[in-house]
Amino acid sequence: MIDDHARHFSVRPFDRDARPKDLLVRGEGRGSGSVYRFYAQDGQPLYIGVSSCLAVRLAGHRLHAPWWSLAEYIAVSCYGSYQAAAVAEVAAIKAERPIFNRQGLKARKRMELRFSDGAEHIAAEFHRIAPPDLVRELARLLAAPELFPDPAAPPPPQFGDTPRTGSR
Repeated sequence: MIDDHARHFSVRPFDRDARPKDLLVRGEGRGSGSVYRFYAQDGQPLYIGVSSCLAVRLAGHRLHAPWWSLAEYIAVSCYGSYQAAAVAEVAAIKAERPIFNRQGLKARKRMELRFSDGAEHIAAEFHRIAPPDLVRELARLLAAPELFPDPAAPPPPQFGDTPRTGSR
C-alpha cells in the first residue's frame, strides 16, 4: 500500500547544472523517503528512483548517470517512511516504464503455476511480473485452443524388425 500522507511536488524544470545544494527546491527531499522522477524535454520518463537522502543521491547521479544530460524536468514525492517510498517507486517504475531503469522491469525467467490456486490468482501473478505484451499474447493464445491440437498417438510397434530377447 502506498502512503496516503505523501507530499507530491509538481513536475518542474530541472537545472542539471545547478550547484548540488540548489538541485532541490524548498520542501523537496523532506521525509524519510523520497521518490524522484526525471523526464526528457518531450516528457518521456528517463529514470525513477528512491532515496532517504535525496540531495546526496542526485549528486551521485550527476557524476555517473548516463541520462543526466537528457534530464529537463524533475518531480519529487516525499513519504513518511523509506518503505512507503520504496513501494511507490516500484509501482511508478512498472506504470511509467522509464527508459533508463533496469531494476523492476525485468520479467522473471520462471514462474511456478499451481492450478489449485485458481485462474484469478494465476492471472494476477502474470500481470504482476510479466511484461504487458507477453500477457496479451498469452491471453490470445489461451483463447484459441484450436492452435494446439492434441498430440498424435504414439506409433504402433513395428513387427518383423524388432530385436528378440531370450531363447527359443
